[in-house]
Amino acid sequence: MHSIRVSLALSVASIAASAAYGASVQPPITEAEAETFAKAMTRAIAGTEKAKLGPLVDYEQIVDRGVAGFKSDSHTHSRFRRALIAGSSGKNGFFEGIRRMIRMGASYEPLRIVERTDGLRPLMRVGGPGSASYHELVLERRGSRFVVIDIYPYASSQLLSDNYRWLATLILREPSQNWLKRLGGVDHQPLPWFSTYLECQELAQERDYRKAVDAFALLPTSVQANRTLLLDLYTTAVATGDDLLVAEAHQRIVHFHPDDPMLDLVDIDTGLICGDRGQFFAAVDRVDLRVGGDLYLDAVRARGCLKFGEAQNGVALAKSVVDDMPHLEGPKWVLRDAYFAKKDYRAAADVMRRLEAEHDLTFGDLSSICVYDEFFRSEAGVEWLRERSPKAERTRTPTTAARPTEVEAAAYVVPVPERAR
Repeated sequence: MHSIRVSLALSVASIAASAAYGASVQPPITEAEAETFAKAMTRAIAGTEKAKLGPLVDYEQIVDRGVAGFKSDSHTHSRFRRALIAGSSGKNGFFEGIRRMIRMGASYEPLRIVERTDGLRPLMRVGGPGSASYHELVLERRGSRFVVIDIYPYASSQLLSDNYRWLATLILREPSQNWLKRLGGVDHQPLPWFSTYLECQELAQERDYRKAVDAFALLPTSVQANRTLLLDLYTTAVATGDDLLVAEAHQRIVHFHPDDPMLDLVDIDTGLICGDRGQFFAAVDRVDLRVGGDLYLDAVRARGCLKFGEAQNGVALAKSVVDDMPHLEGPKWVLRDAYFAKKDYRAAADVMRRLEAEHDLTFGDLSSICVYDEFFRSEAGVEWLRERSPKAERTRTPTTAARPTEVEAAAYVVPVPERAR
């Protein structure tokens, strides 16, 4: 019954939003319109129009889709709502996380338009060096323009508003004094575990995996099952590079969400770090099927080939992506690494020259990075060094592949006002 009330409230809110923009019934968004919007989002996030993101995303509507239908005193509800809006649109928000990855060489592009029960959605890809993650944009027509009113990341397989609904269930139905104090102070009986939840999340953000797990163990089982927290812990384990901790964090997700689509991208990371070839390639194939096919995933497969000692296959896969998508930086790093693995240093040097010529980066002093040791001892490496300017002003040299779960996990952090930290 409660879910029916929430759905009804969301429907009423959607109708009200449409009425506010001068139309009680809006025509469905066409495929051409969705494609045009996706290109505008790409320009706003990854291109030359970054200042224009604001009008394309309605953070208030994303939050309202989550908190609609919950009753609490207006003071509590208003502060809670404002905190969520500030968190989703701030420096730790979903799209700001993508921008941080782009600054490290990732790409952001529309893959295709997919049809869901609520209409057509652009399916977007964030492509890193040997990694890929995906999300869908839920759109709404407002007169002659369109806005994002929700986001569906594949790593969590949960709408952003659904996580806010989970929080609303906790905060607005049974307000927590610990959390509300951070909003300015409201006198309510605290939820006894909520401060532990915040502590666990903050420790995860600080990459203190073991202490975060200790705090996690103190939480009720129903709270431990939250996708947000599980992804936070998993991402923290990945950051350690410890395969045992990654396997432990992966098993925790499997325990609470067996056979869940969120495992697709998680299994890619786990298989790669823990050296499980079958798990890795099966997970990439599942993601490929889920997104309707994406050649970029061959760069992910190429990264796996290098991990599992299959350099020749890695070169072939990475080269196919570079040839088909020459404007993207990420696959070139994988191709460079594949040539390193084959000890084809002349081809590797050519790729490095392309990286400098075609992308916004300059190689600086690489003498302390062990992956280049053999390269610099080769004839091709000596020639490459001879070409270098001793006064390179800017260096950006990723040495590890970005993880698919990184952006999504950052987007689900419980927002807390900066002044209260």
